[in-house]
Amino acid sequence: MEDFDELNDYQVYCCGAPQMVDIAHLAFQAHGLPAEEFFSDAFTYANPLPKVAG
Repeated sequence: MEDFDELNDYQVYCCGAPQMVDIAHLAFQAHGLPAEEFFSDAFTYANPLPKVAG
């Protein structure tokens, strides 16, 4: 965001941990990105499968 004064003519695609995506969404909007131009995929983690004795 330091490279651009305004983000009103851009789209942002953001992937990562849910908290990072939420913070990025707020930060980009604060720099002029329209809410409808923010696209994201927040990664959640599944519990590991139990190991099977073999």
